[in-house]
Amino acid sequence: MWTTLTIVVPVFGVILLGFLFGKTPLFPPAGVKALTNLVFYIAMPCFLFRSMARLELPGGAFPAFDVTHAPATADGEPVGVLSFRG
Repeated sequence: MWTTLTIVVPVFGVILLGFLFGKTPLFPPAGVKALTNLVFYIAMPCFLFRSMARLELPGGAFPAFDVTHAPATADGEPVGVLSFRG
């Protein structure tokens, strides 16, 4: 439970900070758009990857998860990327 909270709370904290800064007149609309793109496409994925990479699973790895997750990711990711290109 604690491990989950240490990952989830910072993510939602960053989202809340972004929302609050977006509502203030501190940044012009073009700056808000640029910061939004930076956070969603670069910073947040890096943050989540780093958090998950440091996570220690109790009792070792889950072989069933590895066997099912790897093919699904290898198959689904290119389809998702190609279908959402704008």
